Amino acid sequence: MSFPRSRQRWATALCALLLLLLSVLAACGASEGAISPGVSWLPLPTRAPTPTPLSAPDYLAKIAPALLAGRLETARTAWEEAHSRAPDDPHVQREGARLALALGDLETAAERAQKAVEGAPQDARAWMLLGVAQQRLGDLESAQAAYQEALALDPATDVDLFAARWQIARRRRDAVALTQLAHEYLMRWPDEPLALYYRAEALMAGGYVRDALDLLLLQMEPDAPAAVWYTLGRAYLAYGAGEEALIALQTASNSYSRGDKSLLLASDDPQYDLHALLGRAHIEAQQCQEAEALLLLLTTPYPELIPLVEEARQCPTPTPTVTPWLPWDEVPPPGSED
Repeated sequence: MSFPRSRQRWATALCALLLLLLSVLAACGASEGAISPGVSWLPLPTRAPTPTPLSAPDYLAKIAPALLAGRLETARTAWEEAHSRAPDDPHVQREGARLALALGDLETAAERAQKAVEGAPQDARAWMLLGVAQQRLGDLESAQAAYQEALALDPATDVDLFAARWQIARRRRDAVALTQLAHEYLMRWPDEPLALYYRAEALMAGGYVRDALDLLLLQMEPDAPAAVWYTLGRAYLAYGAGEEALIALQTASNSYSRGDKSLLLASDDPQYDLHALLGRAHIEAQQCQEAEALLLLLTTPYPELIPLVEEARQCPTPTPTVTPWLPWDEVPPPGSED
């Protein structure tokens, strides 16, 4: 069977076209520049940059905010990271001392602060932290020396150190140091309510109880800090004025229970000292039953008050007396009759 001539020509042309197409595809596949079926014309993704590791100062900067916020574990983790990067850096040791103080680890705080001052002897804050650790450990002489070093390096630290220096001088019963500190405070903050406490406490430490009492009665206000009322109560007790001492000490106790922490300047253990003095004031006021009841509640946590309980049981029968609040001159101090 034969095809028409036109169909033969069409078939021949189609075959030639197919052969040409196959040859072109074969040539492209053999070419070195052939495009792989897996290659995309889209732009290649950019590789993520490698994060830069944080340095020791970066971690140190996280510690203070964490401590202020009360996030102690966050602060601990930050310090450990800083320490792993720069274990001998004095600034790392200094912040480690600060962390240890916040955690209540006084031995570690003192050790780290000592390393800090050895590595950076011009760092006033490292000396401050060393003094704080030593003071809390009871080494008052070393603490005082550390504070003096901090002050010599940076006189502006006297504001931060004043309360600590005062407490050391009070515990050591150093009347000269207390007088100097009270004068410093008065010169800088003459209108502050606590200036009256510092002045009266320094006078009492020097044996000038009468002057302290006069100063307090003439200048204190009803809303005076707890430390002022506490000192007034002690001054009254020095003269055997139990009823007046009771009023002053109870006022101090009420203020302290409402959150007035100024009493920590005048006492290392306000709860004990307040109750012991209140018991003494009850005895001086010849309120023996009240004194015994108050003191008996405290003999378990404070067994050293037991002798005061015995004294309360033996105190004499009350005798009516009139002790004026003012003027004090009408009530001579004990022993002055001679």
